[in-house]
Amino acid sequence: SHSPIHPLHHTWALRAAMATQGGDTISLRPLSLRPGGGTNPFAGFAKGAGVGLKLNTFHVPSVAEKRKPRGEVITYSRDFLMTFASQFTEPPSELRSSALDIVLDPSDPTRLAQQQLLQRVAADSADERDWRAHGAFTPAPAGDGAAAGAAASAGASAASAPYGAAQPSHAPGPADPHAPKIQRASDLGRTAWSAGGSGAEGTAQTMRTVKGILNKLTPEKFERLLGQFIPLISNYEVLQATIIQVFESAVHQPTFVAMYADLCRELDAVLPEFNEPDTGRPTNFKKMLANTCQEEYESTESARAVAAKASGPEREAEERLAKQRLLGNIRLIAELFKKGMVNDRIMLLILMDLLGTGEAGPDPPAESIEAVCELLSTAGAALEAGAKSRPRLDAAFATLSKLANARGYPSRIRFVIRDVIELRTQHWVPRREAFTAKKLEDVRAEAAAELGLDVNIPGLDGTGAGGALGALTSLAPKRPEELELFPAFRSDDAGWAAAARGAGGAAGEGRFSAFLGEYVAVQSGGAGAETKPAAAAAGAVRTPIDVTPERRESLAKSIFTDFLADGNFGEALAAAQDLAVPGFMRRLAEIGLARAYDARTEEEWRAVVDLLVRLGAAGQVPGADLGAAVAGLAPRLEDDAMDFRFAPAVLGTLLGRAAAGKQLGLDALAAAAGAVESAAPRRGLVAATLCALRDEAGAERLVPAVAEAGLDLAALLASDPEFDGELLEPAAFLAAQGLDGLL
Repeated sequence: SHSPIHPLHHTWALRAAMATQGGDTISLRPLSLRPGGGTNPFAGFAKGAGVGLKLNTFHVPSVAEKRKPRGEVITYSRDFLMTFASQFTEPPSELRSSALDIVLDPSDPTRLAQQQLLQRVAADSADERDWRAHGAFTPAPAGDGAAAGAAASAGASAASAPYGAAQPSHAPGPADPHAPKIQRASDLGRTAWSAGGSGAEGTAQTMRTVKGILNKLTPEKFERLLGQFIPLISNYEVLQATIIQVFESAVHQPTFVAMYADLCRELDAVLPEFNEPDTGRPTNFKKMLANTCQEEYESTESARAVAAKASGPEREAEERLAKQRLLGNIRLIAELFKKGMVNDRIMLLILMDLLGTGEAGPDPPAESIEAVCELLSTAGAALEAGAKSRPRLDAAFATLSKLANARGYPSRIRFVIRDVIELRTQHWVPRREAFTAKKLEDVRAEAAAELGLDVNIPGLDGTGAGGALGALTSLAPKRPEELELFPAFRSDDAGWAAAARGAGGAAGEGRFSAFLGEYVAVQSGGAGAETKPAAAAAGAVRTPIDVTPERRESLAKSIFTDFLADGNFGEALAAAQDLAVPGFMRRLAEIGLARAYDARTEEEWRAVVDLLVRLGAAGQVPGADLGAAVAGLAPRLEDDAMDFRFAPAVLGTLLGRAAAGKQLGLDALAAAAGAVESAAPRRGLVAATLCALRDEAGAERLVPAVAEAGLDLAALLASDPEFDGELLEPAAFLAAQGLDGLL
């Protein structure tokens, strides 16, 4: 059978035909390139007949005329294409990197013989509409130019015959073993390129593609990129390098570790076994990944030894790197356990090894305890679900309970231990959601729930007609419960007319709840008319709305968000009254303090504290609930101060201003400060409280208030030099804060 001419040669031939006219474009539309489809004008140009032709005698088609009709297939005869072989000897750029056998290498010594073979192929007169239908032929010996020329002439005459006419058939003859043939790369001892090809160069090229896919991998693109990822892993070397790359990505990107565990599970399910180059033993993805994680875990001690030998900044960098790799490895192992790729026996062995249970010796290092807490936070629920692992899990938590009270660890580690113990008591339901990679639709759904929205805006992501702006006019209809929660603004025509004239400002601006309660009509008595809708709204007896607890929390968060946006206390008070079910006001205060912790500026957190104080003064949030909210955050004040340096000032300002307004006494300060172990944040809390009380009530009231509450400032400001470092004496500290005279 004959090898077909690759379709890219059609473009090559067309470029050659255009080049023979000295750069002038001549329409080929009237010319039929089918066999017998017309006379070839290029032959006339070769004889000099084209000298007298003028270019303006040709019709220059328009762009529309040049377009090929839909469905039309343009074909070229092989003898026509072969007429350009002697002039165009360099392949186009599209074919230079091709592995097609039909592409001729100019440096190949058998090139001439291959050209003669192709000329004989072109001379074959079978129907070129199905090149596979050609019969066998007898190649001419290499160097037989006469035979090749005769074959070419025969091919030319056959091509000039009318299309579909009877063609002389070639009887198949015996094959010549010495005839040249088109050779494959394997026949020449070469290796054709393939995904994950053998050799160092092929593996390096494949790994560059693997890294590119991993860099683009997100939950949104997971399924699509997985289909591109799997075919690349075709041998042992690529599998090994891929596992190392996935492991490193999971270690350095903790937010995406769950997604990488999903990737490992999918790859393990579809990839076959590969033989090790040295031993020939078969191995699979799961086994090689387990070995990688184990080797990394066992190298922790050596990494710590290297860090211990270093000094200064270099030692800190080595310790930080060792800790990062240990925690990243533990996270990945825990996620793999949740996906069913690691059994519980291995998890318990790691747990006992990190804690050092059953071995007489010193307490485990802080990094190991933090790794244990990371493992339990991620996979504790799955571990406790197994009946066999529960006894050892109980023993691990008993050890953690002892370590939580050990003074040899930083307070941050002790609080991490307490968080894990508390997580187990809450049936593994975390108090705060962990940051993980999510799909865009999940992010949008959570944002809608956070804002209390449940409307469909099809063009918000740019996919709907008209884009985001066009979609705003086609909101989905609200459901009955939403209509009750978001009532339409009600007013008389005169009120709206007065608002339009500017008599009462914008309709309802700063005078009603934007999503709750009745709208109070704007008075239409003119520009000087005095309106008091806020007082009417605030003074009215309001019935708390009946919503789900999740919805209530979402509305509570929106109170602080809206207040920071417009500073409208009347609206915030009305919204708080609508949420005032028994026991919820303490939660409202906790939500407000959490919002203050997320503030970007001092002005922002002070505005949140001001709102809480004003809600307390209005009788909406009792002082006892404010004090309880502060006391709940006090034990973790040291950790919070690391993330938000104003945390002691937030709690102290709230206590001081509430004490100045007589909503609570300074005994709340003693309860809160007593729960803070570290001296630095505890002193910050005490100083902020006393300064806020002094600024609100005056310096003359400060000393009586301290005496009335029976505060032992010396004990509250005491420090342990071994644990807290060198700090100022209590009296000197108070003097530095402008609070001298209290001790």
